[in-house]
Amino acid sequence: MKALLIAKHWPEPNATAAGRRTFDILNVLSNFEIHAACGGAISEHCERLEQQNISCYQIKLNDQSFNDFIQDLNPDLVIYDRFMIEEQFSWRVRQTCPNAMTILDTSDLHSLRYARHVALNSAQELNLNNDIALREIASIQRTDLTLMISSVEMRILQEHFKIDSNKIHYFPFVIDCDAIEPELPNFEQRANVMMIGNFLHEPNWDAARFAVQSIWPLVRKQLPQLELHIYGAYSSDKHQQLHQPKLGIHLKGHCENALSTFKQYRINLAPLRFGAGQKGKVLEGWLTGTATIGSPIALESMTFDEDLGYRPSIEPKQIARQIQAAYSDSNYFNQLVDSGFTQLTNHFDNKEHSPALKIKITEHLTHLELNRANDFYQQLLWQKQFRAEQYLSKWIEEKNK
Repeated sequence: MKALLIAKHWPEPNATAAGRRTFDILNVLSNFEIHAACGGAISEHCERLEQQNISCYQIKLNDQSFNDFIQDLNPDLVIYDRFMIEEQFSWRVRQTCPNAMTILDTSDLHSLRYARHVALNSAQELNLNNDIALREIASIQRTDLTLMISSVEMRILQEHFKIDSNKIHYFPFVIDCDAIEPELPNFEQRANVMMIGNFLHEPNWDAARFAVQSIWPLVRKQLPQLELHIYGAYSSDKHQQLHQPKLGIHLKGHCENALSTFKQYRINLAPLRFGAGQKGKVLEGWLTGTATIGSPIALESMTFDEDLGYRPSIEPKQIARQIQAAYSDSNYFNQLVDSGFTQLTNHFDNKEHSPALKIKITEHLTHLELNRANDFYQQLLWQKQFRAEQYLSKWIEEKNK
């Protein structure tokens, strides 16, 4: 059987959490012949895919050539790695390969992230029924199965948007718990505080500014020699304002190997004020034995019943106190590190989540025709009057000629 991933960007597991997640999903499909296609130019990241026997293709947007490509490939399974990719390509897949099962990976619920951003900037109440939600929920309904990384977002889809539970599946970040390094640098072998996050992702840019402007001045009053190192792919000129060496703040740019970098630091700071999904920076902090201090948004759907060792906060004074305590007290540092390992082993074990996803996909493939016959809203949204994306794309295609 063949599986095709249609990606917005070529997956970069070392640069983005979304890239890491894409690899988690593809690893589940070990019984498929895997292909990946993207509108972006073929890059060095494709070499990593091809090393894992994944064939890479560059495709065009709004172009009949995609129909020819996918008809020749004839996949049994098609994965869209964000709702806007589903909007762009799903009607072409439906035309040429109507029997292919379709999966949407939201990566995170974009409409929730957008709603939180608007609420933060305007001091308005959270509005889940926004314009992004209209598009995102339609994509979920058009596809056969949607993968959700967040248990909180699973609940929102079921309770607020009334999505059938058979159409969505919880698949978090996964790790091989048996491969967690038994010996990691200890408290004395580490120094300073780090932040990490792709700067194309607005929540990361906001968190970095928030840390520099509101948190770090309070930290430096108590620990004047402490440094904050900020890592992130795709930094530009505007991000240079973060670089303030006199205040101990250093913009480090792209991080080639995130896990190796984490091991150098005593504290991993994640003060996100808005966002959605699970946070790769939190997972990697725990995985490397780095004391991780995050906001409620950063830890959403990352922690469950276990004691974190602190109360997540978005208040600068509280975060500064937590940094000071974790940096100065080796016992408290070890408590946070142990708590992180507990979260990993209890909730992110690959042995639990990957087999469950494989079973779910197999069940859908087996009962695809019956599932579609019983899915009224999917049938409704494939009616001509609800396919504006298709006709817009065809108009652009004709215009381009």
